[in-house]
Amino acid sequence: MRRPAAVVGLMVHRALEAWQFPGDAGLEAELEAVALGEGLVDRKQRQAVVAEAARLLARLRSHPMWEEISTADERHHEVPYTRSLGEQRVDSGVIDLLYRKGSEWRLIDFKIDELCDIQALQAERAAYRGQLERYTEAVRTPLGVPVTPGLGFLDCMGEVRVEWRGSQISPVSQR
Repeated sequence: MRRPAAVVGLMVHRALEAWQFPGDAGLEAELEAVALGEGLVDRKQRQAVVAEAARLLARLRSHPMWEEISTADERHHEVPYTRSLGEQRVDSGVIDLLYRKGSEWRLIDFKIDELCDIQALQAERAAYRGQLERYTEAVRTPLGVPVTPGLGFLDCMGEVRVEWRGSQISPVSQR
């Protein structure tokens, strides 16, 4: 059985893949099924993780980033990639979201860990810097276009915080 926090992460990612949010038909049943599938058989524990996932999803739904992503010209969720690094080495992973607005491609990796202060945020940024660089290269090389990578922190000091890297870093934050 996974820890409840890991189950919340899985639930949020599944909902984002389906682009479902609280109030959408079938979301609660899907979240409940994920929790059961991950071994959370205690009803109160299941209710708590479903509520936590719904809270994070609702927070994103009320953030301006949701509108930007929802109106994207193209949107691809849970994009797997594998690329050769030479000498029998490969890099593979799954990009949470890749989308295009006009001619601009963006990728975003969502994080659900609770970040209580700026030091925790800085540590998370540093921890995921390499991952974002790998994802960016995995998309840029085959597409042949610039890609702006970002991290979407869904629980950063009680709000959503989206930070973009590339030619500019422009954090967007709203409760």
